[in-house]
Amino acid sequence: MTGWIFAQAVFEADVLVQNAENSDGPNLGVPMNPKVMSLAAVAALACTTSAPAHHSFAMFDAARTITVQGTVTQFRWTNPHSWLHVAARDERTGKAGVWAIELDSPARLIASGIRADYVRAGDTVSVSVHPSRDGTRRGQFVQAAPLGRR
Repeated sequence: MTGWIFAQAVFEADVLVQNAENSDGPNLGVPMNPKVMSLAAVAALACTTSAPAHHSFAMFDAARTITVQGTVTQFRWTNPHSWLHVAARDERTGKAGVWAIELDSPARLIASGIRADYVRAGDTVSVSVHPSRDGTRRGQFVQAAPLGRR
């Protein structure tokens, strides 16, 4: 979007210069060359990137890392974030429950060596997470180690 705004501004500046040259008023400068204008617009568009989508990870306690060990119930390879669901017993209470663990986007996971087939339902895993601040069974992914395939 920034590149488009820049290109529009350059176009409008060129129109102003051409209008000034064709009027009886003072000349505002040298006329802009269409080739230079096109090159500037292409360069501006090529240098722009989409703004990365983001949200706060404030719901996770980044100062703490815990290990969740259990069985994968689901691995969702989706944008903007992948999700790993692990059935595990709570160390404090002994109660069984499913942890929802938020991972990066598939593109970032691939860059870090994790593929869509890294784990699948039924696999036993040990996952390090930053736990949820509110005590729910949610975590922000830190790292994982598949322990066994079903």
